[in-house]
Amino acid sequence: MASASDSTERLVRTWMASEREEEIVKAVSEISNGSTSLLNVVKALGEYLTSEEDALRTKGVEFLSAVLGRCPPEKLNRQAGS
Repeated sequence: MASASDSTERLVRTWMASEREEEIVKAVSEISNGSTSLLNVVKALGEYLTSEEDALRTKGVEFLSAVLGRCPPEKLNRQAGS
């Protein structure tokens, strides 16, 4: 069985390739139901957020921004990373 971080990484990679709304919705759903965390999303985006290629970095920030904008507020507190 895949770990939460593997599943999150797969979602991020799929979105980076396709930019489909479906991956954003699924990431928010998994954060909301506790099967992954915001920290896992940030970790999965790591290579994109730190890329020297502007286009990749921009897409990484867009994904994170879209997820953050839809997350329930209670998932964005100090405990969200655990």
